[in-house]
Amino acid sequence: MNENGFDLGITPSEKMNELKIALGIPEKVRGCHTTVIDGIIVEGHVPADLVQRILRERPEGIIGISVPNMPMGSPGMEGAYKEDYPVVVFDAKGKIFLYEMR
Repeated sequence: MNENGFDLGITPSEKMNELKIALGIPEKVRGCHTTVIDGIIVEGHVPADLVQRILRERPEGIIGISVPNMPMGSPGMEGAYKEDYPVVVFDAKGKIFLYEMR
């Protein structure tokens, strides 16, 4: 993310679950990392280009973007193989929508 213009600090917390609940991140889309960039929640290993796109587009009612779990081949999870994985967005009511497959 830093290489793509995002200056993200790292603040480890033992209260990540409480933070995810407070932010309104649906359980089904939770990943290992959580941040808020310019009012948009970014959850998990979301590709930087999709973070940039959602910040530009700002779909109505959408509060966050996520790559649930930790799929192989997602940014930061590169390895010997790549899984296809969904990138989803969600609203404040917990509704989840497919944004893009990678």
